[in-house]
Amino acid sequence: MRLPLILAGALCSVLASCAPSSAIQRASESKSHFDPPPTIMSHNYPERDVFRVYQRGGSGFVPINAVRNAAEERAEAFARRQGRYMVVLGDKIASPPYILGNFPRVEVIFALTDKMPAPAE
Repeated sequence: MRLPLILAGALCSVLASCAPSSAIQRASESKSHFDPPPTIMSHNYPERDVFRVYQRGGSGFVPINAVRNAAEERAEAFARRQGRYMVVLGDKIASPPYILGNFPRVEVIFALTDKMPAPAE
Protein backbone atom coordinates (compact mmCIF):
# COMPACT_ATOMS: atom_id res chain seq x y z
CA MET A 1 0.00 0.00 0.00
CA ARG A 2 2.85 2.41 0.77
CA LEU A 3 4.75 1.63 -2.45
CA PRO A 4 2.15 3.24 -4.78
CA LEU A 5 2.18 6.38 -2.60
CA ILE A 6 5.96 6.53 -2.73
CA LEU A 7 5.95 6.05 -6.52
CA ALA A 8 3.26 8.72 -6.95
CA GLY A 9 5.27 11.12 -4.82
CA ALA A 10 8.43 10.43 -6.82
CA LEU A 11 6.59 11.02 -10.11
CA CYS A 12 5.17 14.32 -8.87
CA SER A 13 8.64 15.35 -7.76
CA VAL A 14 10.15 14.64 -11.17
CA LEU A 15 7.37 16.45 -13.02
CA ALA A 16 7.52 19.45 -10.70
CA SER A 17 11.26 19.72 -11.23
CA CYS A 18 10.65 20.71 -14.88
CA ALA A 19 9.20 24.02 -13.75
CA PRO A 20 11.97 26.59 -14.49
CA SER A 21 11.19 28.22 -17.81
CA SER A 22 10.85 31.57 -19.48
CA ALA A 23 7.96 33.27 -21.20
CA ILE A 24 7.27 32.36 -24.81
CA GLN A 25 8.61 35.24 -26.90
CA ARG A 26 9.04 36.14 -30.54
CA ALA A 27 12.37 34.77 -31.71
CA SER A 28 13.27 38.05 -33.41
CA GLU A 29 12.66 40.03 -30.21
CA SER A 30 14.36 37.73 -27.69
CA LYS A 31 17.79 36.34 -26.95
CA SER A 32 18.61 32.65 -26.95
CA HIS A 33 19.53 30.92 -23.69
CA PHE A 34 22.26 29.09 -25.64
CA ASP A 35 25.51 30.27 -27.18
CA PRO A 36 25.50 29.56 -30.06
CA PRO A 37 21.70 29.68 -30.46
CA PRO A 38 19.64 26.88 -32.01
CA THR A 39 19.96 26.38 -35.75
CA ILE A 40 16.62 26.69 -37.50
CA MET A 41 15.56 25.22 -40.83
CA SER A 42 14.87 27.37 -43.84
CA HIS A 43 11.24 28.53 -43.84
CA ASN A 44 8.80 31.09 -45.24
CA TYR A 45 7.02 32.02 -42.01
CA PRO A 46 6.87 35.74 -41.22
CA GLU A 47 8.99 36.89 -38.25
CA ARG A 48 5.83 37.77 -36.32
CA ASP A 49 4.85 34.06 -36.31
CA VAL A 50 8.20 32.61 -35.13
CA PHE A 51 8.62 32.11 -31.37
CA ARG A 52 11.08 30.77 -28.81
CA VAL A 53 10.29 28.61 -25.77
CA TYR A 54 12.87 27.65 -23.15
CA GLN A 55 12.57 24.97 -20.48
CA ARG A 56 15.08 23.85 -17.83
CA GLY A 57 14.95 20.87 -15.51
CA GLY A 58 14.96 21.66 -11.80
CA SER A 59 17.89 19.29 -11.21
CA GLY A 60 20.32 17.08 -13.06
CA PHE A 61 18.07 14.08 -12.39
CA VAL A 62 15.25 15.18 -14.72
CA PRO A 63 15.29 13.23 -18.01
CA ILE A 64 16.00 15.47 -21.01
CA ASN A 65 13.00 14.02 -22.87
CA ALA A 66 10.71 15.20 -20.03
CA VAL A 67 12.14 18.71 -20.35
CA ARG A 68 11.70 18.68 -24.13
CA ASN A 69 8.13 17.36 -23.83
CA ALA A 70 7.31 20.14 -21.36
CA ALA A 71 8.68 22.78 -23.77
CA GLU A 72 6.72 21.39 -26.71
CA GLU A 73 3.53 21.11 -24.64
CA ARG A 74 3.88 24.79 -23.70
CA ALA A 75 4.35 25.72 -27.38
CA GLU A 76 1.32 23.66 -28.43
CA ALA A 77 -0.84 25.21 -25.71
CA PHE A 78 0.35 28.68 -26.80
CA ALA A 79 -0.70 27.90 -30.40
CA ARG A 80 -4.08 26.45 -29.33
CA ARG A 81 -4.90 29.59 -27.31
CA GLN A 82 -4.54 31.52 -30.56
CA GLY A 83 -6.53 29.01 -32.60
CA ARG A 84 -3.43 27.98 -34.56
CA TYR A 85 -0.96 25.12 -34.87
CA MET A 86 2.72 24.83 -33.98
CA VAL A 87 5.54 23.73 -36.30
CA VAL A 88 9.03 23.14 -34.85
CA LEU A 89 11.72 24.93 -36.87
CA GLY A 90 14.72 24.06 -34.70
CA ASP A 91 15.88 23.25 -31.21
CA LYS A 92 18.90 23.01 -28.98
CA ILE A 93 19.51 20.67 -26.05
CA ALA A 94 22.15 21.17 -23.36
CA SER A 95 24.98 18.65 -23.51
CA PRO A 96 25.50 16.20 -20.64
CA PRO A 97 26.83 15.54 -18.07
CA TYR A 98 24.03 17.22 -16.12
CA ILE A 99 26.05 18.12 -13.02
CA LEU A 100 27.35 21.24 -11.28
CA GLY A 101 24.50 23.47 -12.44
CA ASN A 102 24.44 22.15 -16.02
CA PHE A 103 20.83 21.00 -15.74
CA PRO A 104 18.91 19.55 -18.69
CA ARG A 105 17.82 22.52 -20.82
CA VAL A 106 15.92 22.79 -24.09
CA GLU A 107 15.09 25.70 -26.36
CA VAL A 108 12.59 25.18 -29.17
CA ILE A 109 12.05 27.62 -32.03
CA PHE A 110 8.61 27.19 -33.55
CA ALA A 111 6.23 28.89 -35.96
CA LEU A 112 2.50 29.37 -35.72
CA THR A 113 0.47 28.33 -38.73
CA ASP A 114 -3.21 28.24 -39.61
CA LYS A 115 -2.94 24.81 -41.24
CA MET A 116 -2.46 21.56 -39.35
CA PRO A 117 1.07 20.29 -40.06
CA ALA A 118 1.46 16.94 -41.80
CA PRO A 119 2.26 14.10 -39.36
CA ALA A 120 5.90 13.08 -39.10
CA GLU A 121 6.73 9.78 -40.76
